[in-house]
Amino acid sequence: MFRYVLLLLVLLISNLHPALSQTEKLQASGRLLDPTGQGVSFSTVIAFLLPDTLKPAGGASTDDGGNFKIDGLKPGQYKLKVSALGFKTRWVGPFDLQKNSVWPVIKLESKANTLKDVTVAEDKVYMQQQIDKKVFAVDRDLNSQGGTATDVLGNVPGVTVDPDRAVSLRGNTGVTILIDGKPSALLGSSRQAMLDQLPANEIESIEVITNPSAKYDPDGMAGIINIVMKKNRQAGMNGNLQLNVGSNDKYTGSLSLGIRKGKSSTLFSYSAQEQIHYLRYRLNRTNSLDTLFYLRQQSNGFNRNKTHSFRLSTEYNLSPSQTLSATGGFNTRDDMTYWDIDYRFLDSTTSPFSRSERVTGATRLGYNWDAAVSWKWTGKKPKQSFSADLNYSQNNSVDWLDARQDLVRVSDNFSLSPLQAQRTNTPRSSSIFTALIEGSQPIGKNNRIEAGLKLIRRSMDNDFRSESFRHSSVNWENDPGLTNRLQYVEDVWSAYGLVTGSLGKFGYSLGLRAEQTNAETRQITLGMNVPLRYFSLFPSLAIQRKLGEREEIAFNLSRRITRPSVENLNPFPEYTDPLNLMVGNPYLRPEFIQAAELSYLKGLKKGSFNINVYYRYQYDIISRFRTNTTDGVSTMTFLNLNNAHTAGAEFTMSWDPLKWFRNVVNANYFYQRLDGRNLEGAMTNSSYGGFIRYTGSFKIGPRTEAQLLYNTMIMGVLLQGTLQPMQSFDLAIRHDIMKGKASLSLRLNDVFDQREFQVDAQGVGFELMFNRKRESRILMAGFTWRFGRGKEVSAPKKRPDSGMDEGGGY
Repeated sequence: MFRYVLLLLVLLISNLHPALSQTEKLQASGRLLDPTGQGVSFSTVIAFLLPDTLKPAGGASTDDGGNFKIDGLKPGQYKLKVSALGFKTRWVGPFDLQKNSVWPVIKLESKANTLKDVTVAEDKVYMQQQIDKKVFAVDRDLNSQGGTATDVLGNVPGVTVDPDRAVSLRGNTGVTILIDGKPSALLGSSRQAMLDQLPANEIESIEVITNPSAKYDPDGMAGIINIVMKKNRQAGMNGNLQLNVGSNDKYTGSLSLGIRKGKSSTLFSYSAQEQIHYLRYRLNRTNSLDTLFYLRQQSNGFNRNKTHSFRLSTEYNLSPSQTLSATGGFNTRDDMTYWDIDYRFLDSTTSPFSRSERVTGATRLGYNWDAAVSWKWTGKKPKQSFSADLNYSQNNSVDWLDARQDLVRVSDNFSLSPLQAQRTNTPRSSSIFTALIEGSQPIGKNNRIEAGLKLIRRSMDNDFRSESFRHSSVNWENDPGLTNRLQYVEDVWSAYGLVTGSLGKFGYSLGLRAEQTNAETRQITLGMNVPLRYFSLFPSLAIQRKLGEREEIAFNLSRRITRPSVENLNPFPEYTDPLNLMVGNPYLRPEFIQAAELSYLKGLKKGSFNINVYYRYQYDIISRFRTNTTDGVSTMTFLNLNNAHTAGAEFTMSWDPLKWFRNVVNANYFYQRLDGRNLEGAMTNSSYGGFIRYTGSFKIGPRTEAQLLYNTMIMGVLLQGTLQPMQSFDLAIRHDIMKGKASLSLRLNDVFDQREFQVDAQGVGFELMFNRKRESRILMAGFTWRFGRGKEVSAPKKRPDSGMDEGGGY
């Protein structure tokens, strides 16, 4: 397979080489944007050499990003005629052309009675539908201002965030999250914590890909969420300052500076935050393995998080056809969590017979950095390109845990035991290196072939050291049953080929990805190495049919994989809570997914609606599995189930009845059946799940806007239990000041304090209910100041390593 793809790349390069060696012709390029700042694709630009405005001197069509190039022009003054479906035709110019030039950005005005291409909402808060993904421009989302990437994702249709900050797509946590189209070690050790480190105001858009083509890495059962960071699109120097203060000691601030001059563009950003969130945990467990007794556990605590984040990106146009870009970032983190845990044991008559209190303080200090360099060449033919990308990211941290536990007197019949004390020290490190080369070559007028080679190397090292205080020796001594070191190394070699194009009114995409994975789990303490080698093929198919100017239907098929994480593989337990342990399984196999989706998009006079019907079949599914011991210790581990079936439907509707009032409704409903008959107890379970989200935006005068967001979630099914529904209601308002150069904002999240997570579970010898709540009713006030006089200019479109910019469009 790799030989064929290499041969294909050689043919592509040989075909592109003549264009690289030709002398440059007189050429003009530019970009078309809609009122929201998005590129307008499939538009026509015709150039007229003045004074003749009847005979065209040249012309071109725009690509997916609204970019166009016109070749073979003579020196002189030109006027342009711009035509695009759903926009008013414009004459612009005159523009002078004496040598190869980049003309100013052209902004189009939407027709009042059209859909504006496939953009389903005029404000950038909501989505732009592309053939294989939905793009949500979130930079004006009021309900996430002053927040983090997690807050942004919680407001995106189809995405949910539970009170533990776990991100789900269509009710499934098996989602791959990328930053600028690349995997990052920032998300390696604790995805929730790292997403809380990315400030919301540095995010430009969120791309949701529920059924990716073979061009994308196949990781993630539910699909891909790509976080696109802001780029510098302004000429001259410009900047943005944002300060926020919230209830119960929450502070965030950020500063970004952009400089664009001539062929280069640079963007620097710095952000800092310090926030405290209060935590609550309740657990009731019935133990019936040997003797019937009960555990009542109550935990209260807080989390204090401090972060500093620096980022620098630069882009340089080597020539009209070549772009070189580099990006680097550095983040620091100081995180502390405190828990006060109260354990109460009751006998079969519910009389207390033991009570203990455990106080823990956990601290994590760490830093991470990443660096990327990318080169791209764009040919003179549409969709003709060749690119190379290198990316490296590393995350380092050290965790400390100090715990004190004492037996509290319940009655005179009980005597106090000596104070138990434990402390742990866990250095962690992880890194990800990616290298990618890929090319695209048009075939005829409406088709193209793409191919690429990629290497992803992941490495992780967790060194857990535990000590307990011995009263007999009055000294700290090592816990040999707990201390352990785990290393994990994984190399994924992949190659893909993709043919994309159109036949009449049909668009199509047919692809195949081949992957060889070589992984090894090394348990240093036990001297145990578990190698894993497997070869996989991932085909994909997409078919699109245009039913009219504002109506289309599409069908997608794909195969995907979920690989075990290092937390899934570590066989040593985590002892933060000694009565509720988490233990990994080094023999876990990867989980494979086959998915199909049928979607329909219809544009209305004042909005649009989109319906998706989907089905997923998973086998060797990775699932949590809980067991209980006779002394009341519960252990959670990870096992491979037989399979799971999921069928569901998703609905998104945008309706703008008035110029000052916009509504968006997003709903998802699914049925899931889990088959765990290969496990102890031969268990199966099934249930319905889903969510409904409503967003309403109101313009209150020319300078004030308000937004409300309502969420209700039916969380779905577990093999050993069910997740209880929850809901929340958020409000936000923004008022522009200083002639629009600054704004004041106020938001209140979870107005009625309803956002909490509850599970009811049962298994062999136990039943339990646990409820977890993170502080969610938060009032945040913010100030934003935009300075500088730069005007937006066209920028060459960079291709991230997963093809995120073009999305396999037709």
